[in-house]
Amino acid sequence: MPSVANDEEKHVGSGSESSYSNDDKPNHHQSNPSIEPIEVERGAKGVAQAEAFTRLLRKDSSGRVLLVLLAISIFLTMFAYALDQGLTSDVFSVIAASAFSKHSEVASISVASKIITAVSKPFVGKLSDLTSRPTMYSVALVIYVIGFAVAASSQTFAAYVVGICFTAFSKSALDLLADLLVADLTPLQWRQFFTSMLASPFIVTTYISGPIVDSLVPLKWRWGAGMFCILMPVCLTPAIVLLFHMQHKAKKLGMVSMAGSGLERKGKTDVIKGKSLNEVLKNAAVEIDAIGLLLVGFGFALLLLPFSLANNSKGGWSNPSMIAMIVIGFVLLIAFVFWEIYGAPIPLSPRRILLNRAFQIAILVDILTMFASFIEALYFSSYVYVIKDWTNLQWVYFTGTVTVGLCVWGLINGLLQRYTHRFKAQMVFGGVAKVIGYAVLLDAGPLGTTQDSKLIASVILLGFGGLTVGGARIASQAAVAHRDLTTAIFTVSFWSSFGSSCGAAVAATVWQQKMPVYLAEELPNQTAARRKELFGSIKKAHALAFDSEVRQGVIRAFQRTNGILFTMAACLAVVPLIITFFIPNYWLGTQRNLVDNKDLDGKPVRVIRRRANEEEEEEEEFDGTNATMWENFKYWGKKAWDA
Repeated sequence: MPSVANDEEKHVGSGSESSYSNDDKPNHHQSNPSIEPIEVERGAKGVAQAEAFTRLLRKDSSGRVLLVLLAISIFLTMFAYALDQGLTSDVFSVIAASAFSKHSEVASISVASKIITAVSKPFVGKLSDLTSRPTMYSVALVIYVIGFAVAASSQTFAAYVVGICFTAFSKSALDLLADLLVADLTPLQWRQFFTSMLASPFIVTTYISGPIVDSLVPLKWRWGAGMFCILMPVCLTPAIVLLFHMQHKAKKLGMVSMAGSGLERKGKTDVIKGKSLNEVLKNAAVEIDAIGLLLVGFGFALLLLPFSLANNSKGGWSNPSMIAMIVIGFVLLIAFVFWEIYGAPIPLSPRRILLNRAFQIAILVDILTMFASFIEALYFSSYVYVIKDWTNLQWVYFTGTVTVGLCVWGLINGLLQRYTHRFKAQMVFGGVAKVIGYAVLLDAGPLGTTQDSKLIASVILLGFGGLTVGGARIASQAAVAHRDLTTAIFTVSFWSSFGSSCGAAVAATVWQQKMPVYLAEELPNQTAARRKELFGSIKKAHALAFDSEVRQGVIRAFQRTNGILFTMAACLAVVPLIITFFIPNYWLGTQRNLVDNKDLDGKPVRVIRRRANEEEEEEEEFDGTNATMWENFKYWGKKAWDA
């Protein structure tokens, strides 16, 4: 191969390698979308259709106009989604439960919604690959409208819960499908930015939810729930129509070929005609990997359920039912792994994903980051509400700052990834900021701080933490082929939920065990009944005069309890920071991923690989036994960074 300037070699990536070395840099090039047929792999018709409409949307000026319209529709959909999240989960469900005199059962709504949200993503993802993105968007929209219609018109609490469970499934689907659509339509260099755009509506809805709540609560909550029956269809329907139109156009142009499917190769173009019902159902079960979906669904549900039920069950975590659910959940997930590797004809999570190093590290970073985050976050808003003499509006705005910070820095991170084409440095910076952010919340003791400056500095620093999670998720998507993208996204999402559930469980356990003890020590002159009342209601604690002896005693108890949580979070946050050094620092270019090594038009991406002969010779000559401690640290630190 001829040499070029700067001692570099040029070659066209074949797509056979699973990853780049750190010095492989795509060379941006212009190309027209190809209209050659995209072969459909068995069980991945939706993936091929997504590639087809992506090429059409990039083909000419009219396609780009449609792409802009699609982006606007999806953005408005996510705005409605963000508004729904802020109102329904936090406000309407509580008010509805009170309206039916079932306030003590609010937890049941939270438990049901959380489980459904987590376990439904594998089903939605697999079906979107098997059918198409707009088909699943349509299903999600119909169920969403039905759910809110049932909730808004409910005459019993049970009916309200049923409606909210329907919406939980749909919101999970909308979240996953939006992530999938962004991944379908964007190259790696823009992936983080446009993924963060999906969350950007929270920057606005965090601050406008209050006035909406004031106008609808407590008497008009049904109108609040019912408005989403109108709002979501208006926002999402244009996107569904446009996607179906592009799919139909791709079909007319012959862009999607069934020649790559297992059924077509066997000459079985009509899988229903002449088949018995049992044969049709069996074929459908194989296509969607029904056994894998059942194993992963029940396994995830049994793992998550105890984290929601343990604190209210007899004996807590020592309850045999809690232990049994966790054990069976892990057994089912282990069985799922073996089934996917050795038994599934069309696996939901194939070996190439389960054994992918970058994917494994990304998940580990995500789990541990969310674990530490929820240890600190679960009682943080309650802590601030009690220790500060702020109005409710000031409290809401302050606690929403972390959410806004995560959204803003997600967008900034996306721009950094676009222009640096890397993500590892941002991940390390975010990890360091997160550790410092937790540590800043501590005063000597260790006690939770009450200083305004420290509280504000902490929420700003914790906002940087999104750089770590964002980088890990981009790495997980870059390391897998397009056909495996759905699995990568919902797998990371589940383990993220698992990490946050573990963190919440640890925080709740510490709170339940330590807070009553500290209240007794700080308020010895109060009756046990009074201390129990203050333990159970932050509103009653906040209502006390700020300078009163009782209020100050409650504040000290909160400082001691939250000091433990902040210390745990700071220590745990160090672990994902260390692991981050071992994640591959991929080059983010015009490719869809680093396995296929093709751009959005299906063209191989040209790569420039730099020679590193001199560096390699230096590494061979490095003798750690005769080097100083600092030289060893630099050498092995560079090795980890370039891993």
